[in-house]
Amino acid sequence: MTFRPVNPRNAVLEAVVLLHFDRPVLAPEAAAVRALHPRVKHDLPRLDELQVATIAFGPAKPSLPPGAPVSMASFKKDGTLETRVLLHGPLLAVNFLLYTRWDELWPKASAWIRMVVEALGEAGTKNGLPPLRVSVCGHQMINVFVWEGDGSGVTVKELFAQKPHRLADAAWNAAGQAWFVVHSANEPLAVEGVHAALIDSLSFDLAEEQRVGWRLRLEQTLEARFAEPLAPEALIAKPLEDGQILIDTLAGQLHHRSRKLMRSLLPAEMLERIGMDAS
Repeated sequence: MTFRPVNPRNAVLEAVVLLHFDRPVLAPEAAAVRALHPRVKHDLPRLDELQVATIAFGPAKPSLPPGAPVSMASFKKDGTLETRVLLHGPLLAVNFLLYTRWDELWPKASAWIRMVVEALGEAGTKNGLPPLRVSVCGHQMINVFVWEGDGSGVTVKELFAQKPHRLADAAWNAAGQAWFVVHSANEPLAVEGVHAALIDSLSFDLAEEQRVGWRLRLEQTLEARFAEPLAPEALIAKPLEDGQILIDTLAGQLHHRSRKLMRSLLPAEMLERIGMDAS
């Protein structure tokens, strides 16, 4: 096979878990999250924040300013980002750029998300802020495969077991040229007690990069968009019938769907190479 995974043991360039709130985080809430850093300093030693300024025009009294983005992160030996918890506006994201196993990384992400959401809720109550609710729970997987053959003949037919139904014929038949394809699907999400739509966006991106050569980037973004924004306690505290909290159930379902996609795309030889069984 002419393609190889970007990493020795897997093809994952980055895995992301994210929450979208129904409004931007405000200054007292961001300050409460920043104060959590001593609790996670062992895993995320670096604390960064961007300075923001608010300028008001007119006689109206300015509203409470938005919170400055908060980033708690660790870095690889080469100085590039390894793991990060980022709070920015209405977004809370956990990024993993040194991927091992989902069962190893998700418990960390789940604990950090719960800790941040609890701190946001306490700060909001203490400061009399409008309730902060969750409108989207998302999961993104970015897989990369590098072409090792002659660039003039680069073709995804060398990677995929068969033509993906989400890939345009022109891209499937192309050879030696760059292209980009996006496919999205929308369907109901079946989770106990939750009314949500599942948005499944998949992009195929074949391009040539300096010092890398030709590479195929598969980026799948899965979002559970709730019909009505959820109170944080419904997401992180209230257990379902199976005993799990909702955030764990949602993330597990989204990740399972991501794995199912890769199994449908790749032949057994490549699945074994990236540490994923074909079942």
